[in-house]
Formats: sequence, structure tokens, C-alpha cells
Amino acid sequence: MANKFRGKIKAGEKPNLLDGQASRCSDTLEDLLSFNFKQLDPNQGQAISEWDERGLLCPLFQRLQNLSTQKAQELRGNNNSTFTIYGDFPSKSDFTHPKHVPEDAEWARFHLKGKEVVAGHLFRSVFYVVFLDAEHKFYITELKHT
Repeated sequence: MANKFRGKIKAGEKPNLLDGQASRCSDTLEDLLSFNFKQLDPNQGQAISEWDERGLLCPLFQRLQNLSTQKAQELRGNNNSTFTIYGDFPSKSDFTHPKHVPEDAEWARFHLKGKEVVAGHLFRSVFYVVFLDAEHKFYITELKHT
């Protein structure tokens, strides 16, 4: 029996609903930045519930939505003030490298709306969120324009 999919469905098989879709999309899932919270450190920075109390969850999800439309490779090649890749864990930090994060992790961070920072590491096109840092203590720098 012919159908709108590339081939014919054999008896007992389910159709692959995404068959042929990659050729129609300009961005593949592997290229776009995605986010994973499994390495969030509960002992450093703030908990998700604290960011909720501070009114930071909505700005966080808006920022995640915006960043997820960008390619990870473009972020690697574009050093801007809102998304920065450090490489190694910063030496000037009030945080310590968590044991559950690989030693060779490619550390990065992005700002929300002010001093608030989400810090983690990149692996391929996935940003693993490790710290929610409302006080900008992940990478300590001198204050500018104060």
C-alpha cells in the first residue's frame, strides 16, 4: 500500500513520521543548542525554587528559548557579552569544580538580564546547566560602570 512516506510500510511496521524531514529543515537538531539540567549542582549557587521566588524563571526560560534557536558552532565562534565560552573552569570563582562534571569540560556561561548568570559546560551542541548564579560569583570580575 503506497503512502506519503518515502517507502512502503511493511506489515507490522510503524511509519517513521520524521522520514524525509531533515532535508526540508535548514537546521538539524544536532546543530541547534539544547539544554540539559541533569548536572545542576544543588550545593552551589541557587536552587530552581529560589530563582522562582526571585522572579528569574520566566527570564531564564525566555533566554533558553532564544539561545535554542542558535547553532552551537556559531556561539563557539562568536565571543559576545551574553554567551561566553571559558574553556577551563575559571580560576577566579567562588564555586568549585563539581565532582560529577568531567574534568575536561568546556565551561561557558550566559547572562540573563543583569548580573544573573547560568553557568555550565558545552558538549557538542548541548549546554549542561551546572550553576544558577544570581550573584555573579561563578567568574569573579571587577565591576564596570558602577
